[in-house]
Amino acid sequence: IIVTGASAGVGEATAKLCVREGANVVLAARDRKALDALAAALGPRSRAVVTDVSKPEDCEALMKASLEAFGSIDGLVNNAGYNSRGTVETVALENLERILEVNLKAPIRLCKLVLPHLRASGGGAIVNVASLAGRVPLDHEATYSASKFGLRGFSFAMAEELAGSGITVSVVSPGPIETGFILNEI
Repeated sequence: IIVTGASAGVGEATAKLCVREGANVVLAARDRKALDALAAALGPRSRAVVTDVSKPEDCEALMKASLEAFGSIDGLVNNAGYNSRGTVETVALENLERILEVNLKAPIRLCKLVLPHLRASGGGAIVNVASLAGRVPLDHEATYSASKFGLRGFSFAMAEELAGSGITVSVVSPGPIETGFILNEI
């Protein structure tokens, strides 16, 4: 199972749960030190792969590294996220673009890249982590809300496309969770 955003918060907790349940896990995030520490704590059922999901070449390398580490891919948890709070008018354009790149384009890209491997495994699961902000628009987070609304729509449509294939697509939309993602921005 590949888990993006695995270096902290929800991604770290998800990776730990997967290993406890007997899965092999590929930990993907940008923070090498945090990934290496988590991989050491989780043991031989995990591999750390430094990945910036906003870079297509990193996403392709993540698939390759996952196959090299464990021979197959049975699941993907698109958890990596980015936000830059403020009004559309005041947030730098590059930050608005990064929100869309990390929260929407990267999960779409990773889903596209993982599908042949899930089919080769005879099925599998994709879990996309959206947000309540993708159900209820948030003031000062228009682009973040748009990215999560888009991820929800993509997930629902892809689930329909894959119905009966043995590949499931789920989307979870958590509210605020006490993690660095939210606490560092308050």
